[in-house]
Amino acid sequence: MIASGTKDRGVLLHRRPYSDSRTIVELLTASHGRVSGVLRQSAAAAARAELFVNYELSWRGRNELVNVSHCEPVSTYRLSGRRLFSGMYLNELVMRTTRSKQLVAGLYERYLSTLDALQHNEDLEPPLRVFERGLLESLGLAVQFDREMPQGDPIDPQESYRFLPQQGFQRMPNDESGGMKGSSLLAVAKDDYSSPASRQAAKFVLRTALQDFIGEQPIVSRALFQSIV
Repeated sequence: MIASGTKDRGVLLHRRPYSDSRTIVELLTASHGRVSGVLRQSAAAAARAELFVNYELSWRGRNELVNVSHCEPVSTYRLSGRRLFSGMYLNELVMRTTRSKQLVAGLYERYLSTLDALQHNEDLEPPLRVFERGLLESLGLAVQFDREMPQGDPIDPQESYRFLPQQGFQRMPNDESGGMKGSSLLAVAKDDYSSPASRQAAKFVLRTALQDFIGEQPIVSRALFQSIV
């Protein structure tokens, strides 16, 4: 249970109006995971409640909605254009895969690391795929790209595979077409996204695994920028 007068670092994932003077904020924090809170909309607070900013936070309360009393910027990530859409995708993923007061080990650090990569990298797909893989692993749903079902034998780079959510990769009969080459899956296992085939395989598998976890409702931000997310 979150104690009164709690201090932590965190980022804003989402906000929505609560009243004329207050806003509900969804935060991802370093030590307390997802935190839902109410922020009074003074001029100073309004200026500070921004996405992609790491804050020093303090809040009071033990209920589902805490009262955020302080948020001071520590670092800011400048995202625009496709970088902005990618950051919005990260936020939606975290919102859809975690719940209030749930602490997912390493998620806050992984999130900040990905924002930094989105800010500085020209190629945005690799950091997004690395984040998705890490998120699934943190949730206990890691995809083993180098193993095939049912016995966990090593993936054969010469064979083709299909992906079954919550199960893994199944080798396809030689007389069946389609599927993903084992060589592409092994590249993804090493976070090697240098080939179009490995990128396509990673996007399909991770998207399928995440959608299976969060349910049928589509990820909205994905529609904004399909080529990357």
